[in-house]
Amino acid sequence: MKNKVKNIAVVQTWVFLRTWKNGKVAYLQAKHFNDYGELREKPVFDIKKEDVQEKHLLQDWDILFSAKWTRNFATVYRSEYWPCVASSTFLVIRLTTVDYKPDFIALILNNFQASEYFRENNLTWTTVKSISKKIIEEFEIWIINIEEQTKLLDIYNLHKEQIKILENLIEKKDKLINSIILQYNNHDND
Repeated sequence: MKNKVKNIAVVQTWVFLRTWKNGKVAYLQAKHFNDYGELREKPVFDIKKEDVQEKHLLQDWDILFSAKWTRNFATVYRSEYWPCVASSTFLVIRLTTVDYKPDFIALILNNFQASEYFRENNLTWTTVKSISKKIIEEFEIWIINIEEQTKLLDIYNLHKEQIKILENLIEKKDKLINSIILQYNNHDND
């Protein structure tokens, strides 16, 4: 059995705000995130507090879906990221039920099947692909219990850890090979 996103969450478009050098609120943009939806760096406080309506401040566990970008991804906002507003690049998905974990919804939205769904159902392609609020609302997610969601998230997080370890290993091996090549190259010049 499946549930449409619109039956388990409110999907909101977000705002375009002018940035400033010295603000009190961070303006999250897609460029701040890596391919896994993780923050690359601490966002800059570049929005004036008085320019932000309370309803636009992100809440713990809001799901940010990058809908207007060359790559689409979902991530979950945590208040430890500081007071933030999502840019208009994002659709914000706020769950209205406790039957789903926000991280699970983000995981499903990042899955290749979701990408296929968005590609097949999107009629608003311009120079930058844009996935509409309606497309997200109609997306269907399997109903599984919280324990199963947790198990799936644990497996996925272990997978991400393995990828990071492998990427680190590859980087170190590249440095070693380059060092060896440099040694031989310098040795031949002696």
